[in-house]
Parts: sequence; C-alpha cells; structure tokens
Amino acid sequence: MFGRKKRAYHPRAAVAEVLERRLLLDGTVTAVKNENLDVGDLDGGDADVIVPAGVSVTANQVRVNQLTIDGKLSINPNPNGILDPTGASFVNTLVLATNSSGAFTGTLDLGNNVLIINEPSEDAALDEYNIIWSAIQTGYNSDWLGPGIISSAAANDPTDQTSIGVAIVNQLFGGETVEWSGQTINSDDIIVAVTDAGDADLNGVVDLNDFDQWLYGYTGGGNSWAYGNFDYNGVVDLNDFNTWNL
Repeated sequence: MFGRKKRAYHPRAAVAEVLERRLLLDGTVTAVKNENLDVGDLDGGDADVIVPAGVSVTANQVRVNQLTIDGKLSINPNPNGILDPTGASFVNTLVLATNSSGAFTGTLDLGNNVLIINEPSEDAALDEYNIIWSAIQTGYNSDWLGPGIISSAAANDPTDQTSIGVAIVNQLFGGETVEWSGQTINSDDIIVAVTDAGDADLNGVVDLNDFDQWLYGYTGGGNSWAYGNFDYNGVVDLNDFNTWNL
C-alpha cells in the first residue's frame, strides 16, 4: 500500500466519529451538499471519500482508499510544508471529475502540502501521472484558482515562486522503496507537492541539483517536472531555466 503500517479501520468507530460531521455512510465518506465542512484529520483507512458537486470540504490531511472530487477539497496550510511527515496525504486512487468535454470540474487545493498516490505498477503510475499532469496544468493555467489541482499558497504568493511539482518516485530516486518526507514510498508511487518553482527533485530547496535535472531535460532527457518542465507546457526550455534561476 503506502509502505507504512496502516491504521486498523473499525467501521463502527468510524461511523460514530464521522456521523458528528454527517459524512460517513456504510464505509463511504460522503460530504453533505451545499455545506462547507472542515473535517480536520480525515483518516478513513479503507474508506472512499466523495466530494459531490457544490460541496466544499476542508481537511488537515486525507488518508483514504479512493478520493473522488466533483466539488472542492482544500487541505489546510501546514506550518512546516511538504517535508513534515505528519501533514502528508495518502490515497490509492484520485478521481477528479470532468465534464462531457473532458475538462476538469473538480478542484483539489493542496495549500502548501503533499499528496502521495499509491500505484500498483509502472503502467498504472504512467497512466495516473498523465492525468495528474493535466490536472495541474489546468490549475497552473488558471493562476492556481481552479479547477483541477491547485495551490492557494501559490495563488497568494506575490513573487510567483511557489508552484506544484509532480513526479513518479522512480524519476527522482529509482529503486524499489525510498524514504521521503518521513514516509516509506514505492518506486511507482506519485508525489504531488507544493514547493518552490524550480525544485525539480522535490526536496524543498532549489539548488544546483535542480539545475542538473533541468539540463538533462533541456538536452533531450525528458519533459516532465522532474526534468525541468516547470511551466507545464511539455517543453523544457530557457523559460524553465529562468524559473529555476529566480
């Protein structure tokens, strides 16, 4: 799963806990329409969270099986940012709703946090990565206001030096499992992190290692965030270098 010990999921306890928030129904967490809810730590174990259209939910973190968003889910700001293991969100499946034209209608606001998506295989990771990339691209092109995957921290940064990075773990580290942000994650998992623009390796710091990643992409090695494509246009170029050099 997430490379960490899962907390036991007790349906009765969860029902008792979440009924106060009017969220849980038979193991599936469902927000109530036309309400704005702050649910705190949304750690549902094997539960599925559904945020319907017209619903706005705020949480400190989300750790569930499947997260489906047709409305808006916002993660509260974390004082310590992406490298704080207590603030990381985990899901096995992320579904952002789209309309009949394929445009995203759901919004995930990561604030200044990180989301780790567990993937069972390399092929599944690549498929999910392309969807996540498109969702972030949509958010980026809306000045991080939505829909898609957005960051209120980036939207409110007057310096435009905050962004969202995304990478499959094996793009950054290779190997089977790695320790990242205090978590053990697998090579096919996907990291979605709010960080400094130009932080190719998602370690929270823009440095010469990120330049090396950009140079690798610029010379034909790849065109993803991990290889220096910081403006989500599918091309690693001097504009991306300027982002790194801010």
